[in-house]
Amino acid sequence: MAVVTKRTPISLTPNEESLVREQLARHYAFLGEGGHLAGFPTEPLAVKGRGALYARLQRELGNREKDRGAAHGGPQLHMSTMR
Repeated sequence: MAVVTKRTPISLTPNEESLVREQLARHYAFLGEGGHLAGFPTEPLAVKGRGALYARLQRELGNREKDRGAAHGGPQLHMSTMR
């Protein structure tokens, strides 16, 4: 999946893209949200790098948990899955 940024285009390998999709599907299936987040994982992401992708995913997951009133410490994405 090609990711277009303002500075330098980067590409996620098929393995990285698959891991991101799998983590999101697991997280939202666990929350009972149907396994997807609006725009994920079907739309391309505009990020500045893999660290920014990880930060955006964590922020989106955190926002959903706050909206649902869930306690901290739910399922988390780990950088080890992004390698």
